[in-house]
Order: sequence, then structure tokens, then C-alpha cells
Amino acid sequence: MRIAICDDEIIIREDIEKKVRSILPEASIKSYASAGELLSDEDPDILLLDIQMDGMNGMEAAKRLREHSSDTVLIFITAMEEYVYEAFDVGAFHYLIKPFTDEKFKEVLLRAASDIQKRNRKRSGDSTRHIIIQDGISRISIDTADIIFAEVLNRTVTIHLTNRDVSYRGSMVELSNQLGDGFFQTHRSFLVNMKYVTSYSSAGVETPKGMVAIARGNLKHFVKTFMDYIRIEDE
Repeated sequence: MRIAICDDEIIIREDIEKKVRSILPEASIKSYASAGELLSDEDPDILLLDIQMDGMNGMEAAKRLREHSSDTVLIFITAMEEYVYEAFDVGAFHYLIKPFTDEKFKEVLLRAASDIQKRNRKRSGDSTRHIIIQDGISRISIDTADIIFAEVLNRTVTIHLTNRDVSYRGSMVELSNQLGDGFFQTHRSFLVNMKYVTSYSSAGVETPKGMVAIARGNLKHFVKTFMDYIRIEDE
């Protein structure tokens, strides 16, 4: 996996690179001090891009990148909130506003990596995936294609499958990291499989096993992610 970091401040580039290496140690990482350097090199799988830079800014660089690359997963890292809507126009995966926590950065980067892995599996024709749930001394193998949604209450996670429910002691963050692509955490207590979304509104996300709550702040990101999911599935 090729990851590019573009920021004109060396301290920030080095800090981001350190974070990336701790999360995805096997990734190939390149850093660029300007948009010109970035655009003159091969397209990365994931691009972590600042907006406010000397010379060509990050938004213009993203527009030029999209002229020849629709596959690069683009994550803006910036203190400039006013460009958030333009970010959707260039197909940004996420818009991280400084300052953000290490936990948030990790969450976004892992989802981006999972998105790429899904795309690669789809192109290779391999779409079957399982996760292992540890419930006390028991280990349960679950086909992710059978998961409709999951919910957590008092550290008890319940996974609602097409033919049964499985409950165990755990956390939603851990499950979300295991599942990765194709799933969206609509609320701190709910995680839904995009495959089973039948409709959505500000009130929640409808699935064959009932309504899943969605936090107000997650709605816009959910809609974009769901639209991207449909597009990828139709390719």
C-alpha cells in the first residue's frame, strides 16, 4: 500500500509519517513538501493532504490529481474548515480538522486502508471474509456478509446476523476495526453493514432487522460513504 503525505511544514510531515508508520507499519510512505512534487510522482493509494500551502494549495492539487486518478483515497488534514464542502467535489474520503486526536486519525486511516483492500478483493474476485469473535473460552467464526448490524450496551456487543444473533463482551471500536470496509458506525452504539441498508433519513438507518440510530453529526458522512459504496458495488 502506497501512502503519500503532502504538507509544506517538515515538522508536520514527520509527525504524520510517524503516526502512519505506527498504524500501518508495512505501508510504503512518501512525503512531499509541495503540490508540485506530489503531482510529478506516481499516484498513491492514500493521500494525506494539507490545504494551506505555499504555491499551489491542496485543494487545487486535489483537483489536478482527480483529472487522472479516481482511485486515490484522499484525506485532507487541515485547520481550514471553510473548504469542507469543496472536499466533496474532489471525492475526499475524509476531512480531518486540526487539532484531532490520535484515535480519530487511526480510525480514519484504518477505514481508508480497508476501503482499498475491499477494492482490491473485488478486482481479484475474492469477496468472502470472516472475523473471529472471542466469547469467554469460545471462538466464533462469523461471515461478515451475514452481519446486518451490531449494537453495544454496557460492553456487551450483539451482532445481528441474517439467521441469528451473537452476543459477547467487547467494544464497538474493536469490532469496527475488524470489519473495516462496507460497514459504518452510525452512532457510538451502532455499526451497520451497508449491504443491508434499505433506506435512511435523519431519524436513522433502516435494515431488515429494524432501525439503526444515526448521530446527527454522522449523517452527512454516512450519506457520502453510502453513495461511494453503491458506486463501487456497481462497478
